[in-house]
Amino acid sequence: MVEDAPAQLGAQQVVEFGVETEAGHGLRKGRPPTAIVPLPGAGRSDVASSSLAGGIVMEVAGPVTRAARRRRKPTASEWLAFAFVRDAPHMPNGQYLGIETAPVEPWPHQRIVARRLVDGWPLSWMLCDEVGLGKTIEAGLALRALRLSGFVERVLIAAPASLAVQWQREMADKFLLPFSRALGGARVRHAVLLPGEEERPATSLFAPDLAIVSTGLLTRDERQADLKDAAGWDVVLLDEAHCARRSNPTGWALRPPRWTRLYRVARDVLRGRAASLWLATATPMQLEPIEAIDLAALTRRLGPFGSVPQVALAWYALLGKLREGRDLDPLEWRFVARAAHHVLRLDPATSGFVERTLLRGRGHRSLVRWLATIESDRRPPPRSARKAVMRLLFAVAPLSRAMLRHDRGLLRKYGEQGRLPGHLPVREVHLPAIRLTVDEKAVYDLFAPYCRALAAHVSAHARQRIAVGFMLSFFDLRFASSYKAIHDTLERRRDKVRAALAGRLPELPADEDEWEDRVHDEADAPDEALVGAGLQLRSKADLEWEIDQLDILLERLAPLAQRPSAKVRVVLQILRDRRSPDGRVRQTVVFTRFYDTLVDLQGWIERSTPPVRLGVFAGPRCAWTDEANAWRGSNREEVKRRFVAGDIDVLLCTDAAAEGLNLQSADLLVNFDLPWNPMKLEQRIGRIDRIGQRHGTVHVANLAYPGTVEEEVHVRLQQRIQGAAGTVGAQPVVVLPVRPGDLRRLASGELTPDQLETLVSERLRQAQERAESMTPGADELYALYRDLDGELAANPLPITLEQLFGVLAGSAYLKGLGCEVIGTPLGDALLVKGVPGCKPCLLTVARALYEHGLNERDEPLRFATWGEPAFDALVAHVL
Repeated sequence: MVEDAPAQLGAQQVVEFGVETEAGHGLRKGRPPTAIVPLPGAGRSDVASSSLAGGIVMEVAGPVTRAARRRRKPTASEWLAFAFVRDAPHMPNGQYLGIETAPVEPWPHQRIVARRLVDGWPLSWMLCDEVGLGKTIEAGLALRALRLSGFVERVLIAAPASLAVQWQREMADKFLLPFSRALGGARVRHAVLLPGEEERPATSLFAPDLAIVSTGLLTRDERQADLKDAAGWDVVLLDEAHCARRSNPTGWALRPPRWTRLYRVARDVLRGRAASLWLATATPMQLEPIEAIDLAALTRRLGPFGSVPQVALAWYALLGKLREGRDLDPLEWRFVARAAHHVLRLDPATSGFVERTLLRGRGHRSLVRWLATIESDRRPPPRSARKAVMRLLFAVAPLSRAMLRHDRGLLRKYGEQGRLPGHLPVREVHLPAIRLTVDEKAVYDLFAPYCRALAAHVSAHARQRIAVGFMLSFFDLRFASSYKAIHDTLERRRDKVRAALAGRLPELPADEDEWEDRVHDEADAPDEALVGAGLQLRSKADLEWEIDQLDILLERLAPLAQRPSAKVRVVLQILRDRRSPDGRVRQTVVFTRFYDTLVDLQGWIERSTPPVRLGVFAGPRCAWTDEANAWRGSNREEVKRRFVAGDIDVLLCTDAAAEGLNLQSADLLVNFDLPWNPMKLEQRIGRIDRIGQRHGTVHVANLAYPGTVEEEVHVRLQQRIQGAAGTVGAQPVVVLPVRPGDLRRLASGELTPDQLETLVSERLRQAQERAESMTPGADELYALYRDLDGELAANPLPITLEQLFGVLAGSAYLKGLGCEVIGTPLGDALLVKGVPGCKPCLLTVARALYEHGLNERDEPLRFATWGEPAFDALVAHVL
C-alpha cells in the first residue's frame, strides 16, 4: 500500500504482484488484486534479488522536464500510476475507497454504518436512523463502495413515487452512481442523469443494473410477471419500509395478519431474488412492536425470534422488567443468558460489533466473566454488571441484531463539536390549555349519549356492532377536529339513514380489519363508508329514532359551527401573539388531519384582522395569498418555495400532502388535531425540526380537548412511544408524558401550566434515564465512534484523495496536453483541457470547493473520483 506518501506519489518505486484478498471476499471480477509497496531509494537494488523479482518495478513519478511537457504519450511510470488509480478499489482495503472518496464527507456514525454494510455483505439490514441522521448517505456510501470494489453489480431501489426523483438525484450528485429511474406510462422507459440527462426506452422496468422503481409501480399486478422474470439483484433497498406491514397490528395475536401488498411483494418476490435486502425507515414501529418484528423477519437473520414473534416479544417483555428495576427469576436469567451466548457465538456481525463497543474497558470485565461462565454457573450477573448486562441484552435483542439505529442526541453532540453543516434546534413541546364553553360542553355531553344508544341499538348483530364502533370512534375524531367537520359528517349520516329508510342500503366493507383501516386512513377527505355504517338489519322505527337524534344534534351544532371553536380561538390567539409591528406574523405551520377542517380554520383566520398571508398545502389544493390577499392557485413546489422565501406567514397543511416538506424557516408547528400514530406526529414535527433550522428553538403546540377522545389519543400516543422505546430504542419527544386526567385538571385550573411543566419534566427525565440504561448515550456514542475512527485509520487505504489528486496534478503527460492546476482559497482544482475525448472541466478533491463551486470559471466543476464520467474518461485516456 502507499503509506506516508506525499501529495504527488513522488520518485517512489512500486512492486505489482498478485496477493490473496481478505478472507471471505475472494477475487473480484477475475481481476487479481495488487499490493503496492513503497521502496526507499537505498533499497532499490535489493528488489531484483528478492522473492518479488518477478514483479513489475517502475518509477511512479518524477520531476517534470521540458521534454516531458512536449511528449505526447505518458511515460511507463505515469501509465503505472494511472493503472494503480484505476485498480485501487480492487486492492486490499480497497472495498472502503467508495466510502472515503465520495463527494460527501460522512459523519462518524455514517462511516461506521456504511462499513458494517460493506463488511457484512450479503447480510440484510434495517437502516433505522431517526430523521436527519442520514440513512440515504449511509446506503449510498455502502452501495458505492460495494460496486466500485466489484462485490455488487445489480441494485434495485424501491421508494415512494414522491421520493424516487430525490433518490436518483442524491445517488448521482453525492455518490456518482448512475441509477436509471423507471417512468410511468404505457411505454417502458427510464430517466437517466449520468453521464447526461436523457430518457431511454427499455424492455423491462428492471433491466438496468442500477434501477430505481417507485413502490407503486413495483406492486402493481401487471408488473409482477416482469418482476419475477427479471435477473436477481445483489442488493434491494426498500425505502419507507414501514409501509411493508400488516394492516391489522392491534390485537395481532387474536387474528390472522392482513399484509399490505408491499409486504407480500417484499416477502414473496424480492426476498428470494435479492442477495441482500436493506430496509430503510425512521419509524420501524408504527403502532405495535409486532410491526418491527415483522419487518426484521424479512432480513432472515432472527432465527426462531423471526419465525415465532411471541418469542421475540417475550424477550422485550423481560427487558421491560429490567428497565423498571425488577429482577428476573432464575429461569428467565438463564433464557436471556443462553440466548446472548449463542448470538455472540453464531452471529459474527453482531458479536464483532459488541466486542468493539460494549465489551471494552475495565468496567465490563465482570460482564465478560459472567458470559464466560453462563453454561456452568446459573447465577444472575453481579449487581456491578447489571447496567452492562442490560445494554448487552438490548444489543443482542432480535431487532438490534438486524437494525442499525441512532437518535437525534448524537446529532446534537455533532453540533457541539462543530461537525454539523447547519444549526440543529432545541425542541420544546407545549400543551396549551383548551377550555370548552358551557354550550360546547353541553353539545359534547349530548353527543355521547347518542353514541351509546346507537351502539345499544345494533348490539344484537356482531358485524353491525363492530362497524358502528369504528364509526363512532371516527365521529369522535371529527368532533374534536372541528364543529364544521362533525356538523357536515352528521348531515351526511342523516342522508344515509334516510336512504336506508327508502331501501337504498350502502355496501359494507368486507371485514373488521377494513373498518379499522378506514378509521386510520390518512386521506384528506373523510371516508364515506364509515358514515354509512350500521344501517343493515335495522327496523323502520329504529332508523326513524336515529333521524330524530341526528336532528337534535344538528340543531344544537348549527350555531356552534358558526362560531370559532375553542381550538380555533387558541390558534387565533397564537397568531395575534406572533404578529410583529409591521403586521406580518412570524412563520407558523399548522397541521390538520382533514381538509374540511383546514378550510374551516382558513376561513376563521381570513376573517381575523388584520389579514394574514396564508398558504395551503393539501391534496385537493395548493395555493397562497399575495400582498393584496388574493388567492393564487399553485403547486406543491411553488408553495414550499414561497414559504421558505418568506412570502407566506401561516401554512395550513394536511398529513396526506406533508411528505418531503422542508420548512425550516418556521419555528412553530401547531398540531390542530392529533393522529393516532406517534410516528406520523414525528413526521409532522420533522418538517421544521431539522438541520439548517434558522431558529435556536422550535416549538410544537399539541391541541387536545380535555375529557374527550382526544385526551385518550394523547395518552395512547405516549403509551405507544414508551412501547417503541423499549423495542427499537430511544424516541424523540412528540407529545408530553401526560396521564389520564391531566388535561381536565389543566382545563379546570386545578393544575397550573407551571405545575404541569414540573410534572412533565420529571417524567421526561425518568424516561431518559430508562433509555440510557438500555443503550449508550450521545456522549458515549460520540467518544466510541471517535475511537473507532482512529482504529480504522490504522488500516490505511490503497490511496487517499490527496494522493489521487497528486497523480493527476503531477502528470507531465497531462500538463503537456494543456492541463494545469488552479489554486483557490478552498483548495486546488485541475483544469482539464486539450485531452482528446475529454470535455474541458475542473477536477478537484477538495470537498469544500466542490460544495461551494467556482463561479468565476466557465468550466464545470467535477469531483475527482471513481464514477465521475470526466475522471473516468481522463484515467481511461492515459491508459
